[in-house]
This record gives sequence, C-alpha cells and structure tokens, in this order.
Amino acid sequence: MARWLAWRVLWRNSILRNGAAKQSCTRVARLTAKFCNRSRGAVPRPARFIPCRLFRVARSLGGVPVIVDGNKKISYHAAGMMVAGLGLALAEGATQVLLSIGFTRRKALQALLPLMREMLRNFEQHGAHAAWTGPISRADYGTIALHAAALRKHPNELQEAYRGLARLSARLLSKSHRATLRNLNRVLGKSRRKSK
Repeated sequence: MARWLAWRVLWRNSILRNGAAKQSCTRVARLTAKFCNRSRGAVPRPARFIPCRLFRVARSLGGVPVIVDGNKKISYHAAGMMVAGLGLALAEGATQVLLSIGFTRRKALQALLPLMREMLRNFEQHGAHAAWTGPISRADYGTIALHAAALRKHPNELQEAYRGLARLSARLLSKSHRATLRNLNRVLGKSRRKSK
C-alpha cells in the first residue's frame, strides 16, 4: 500500500499568513502520493527526495512532519480538525458567553486565553489526566447543573457542545467514568444516543 506523506504546521503564524505557501506544499504532498500510487508502492527516482524536502519545509515553518498510511489519512485530518477548527468554535462559544454577560471581546480574550494556554501547557507537560480540572473532575455536579441552566439562554448548539464535551471528558478522563456519566446524565439529562 502506498504511504501518504502528511505534514502539519501546527498553526504557526508564518503559514497562516501565507496561504500560497500552504497550498503549494499541499500540492507537493499530493504529488508525492500520486507518484507512490502510480508505482504501486515504489517511489520513482524523481520523487524519492520529495519527502525529505517536505520534511525540511515543514520543520523550517515550525511544523512536525509525519508519515500517515493512506487509509488513515482521514482520521489524521479529523484529529487536526477537532483541536483546530472545532477548538476554535469552542473558544468562540465561550467568548460569546462572556460577551452576553457584559464583557468586551478584549476582556473576554484576556480571561479565556490564559486558561487555554495553561491547559495546553499542563496537557503537554503532565498528560491529560493530570491536567484535567473543573467541576466534573471534582464531582461538583451542582455547579454543572448551574452551568447548564445558564447556557439555556444561548444557542442550542452551544448547550449540546457543553453536554457532549462534559460526557466526553468523563469517558476519557474520569477514573470511574461509568459513575461520572451516570451523575452527568442525572444533572444534564440523558444523552440522545446510547454510547458503548
């Protein structure tokens, strides 16, 4: 099976500001895959050095180059979408909550960005379980109920995101996830879809 050369520049300003560079690097990565597919796994001589060059380009832009099997490429992309695209929607949703109670956008960002940076730093240095904080990690279900009540004034998608992420954090991070999920269901209402 041909391997797909995939690389990501983890949201560095240099690549975000220069869309042309991003597009051309994506084309080179596709070209590499095209060469690999045509040759049934053996990379033709002109394409042998493309991965090396792509790795150098990615590193020079502050990225982390990786090789991903072709059939797993979509999962790789979905993971990036979760932390980048969907993470941004989550950050904007939290900003909108603060704007609704009288914060300016600047003050909202001043309140939220340090929390986000510290969470990412702790996640990187100590891992997800050690970095997990908040009322669910403390089994403070009264606070969760108050959050849910306060969010009723906001779009349904924001409420669903809160409930879904609360359940996801319980499933992935709680040592006793079944009990945590039972308590969350009691406070937030049952989830519409049965999880395994």
